[in-house]
Amino acid sequence: MVKIKKQPASHTDVAPVATGGGQVASAKKKAGRPREIHYAMEKKFTLMLPKDVHKGLKVKSAELETPMTTMIIDAIKKTYDI
Repeated sequence: MVKIKKQPASHTDVAPVATGGGQVASAKKKAGRPREIHYAMEKKFTLMLPKDVHKGLKVKSAELETPMTTMIIDAIKKTYDI
């Protein structure tokens, strides 16, 4: 049986986790909204954009009520006939 040490409840986003060796590690919850990930997504890709392009894409995304990721994927597919 593994004993979990009690930690002060100063942060509500940190919970003690038993690691098996009698040690306690902190698991921090991520802030922000949970992202919906489509089941067909298999690879992660990071894209660096100029600030003005990112801002324009963000505004257009809000206007169309479409995620920025969906807009980028659709543009790539349309441009390269994928």
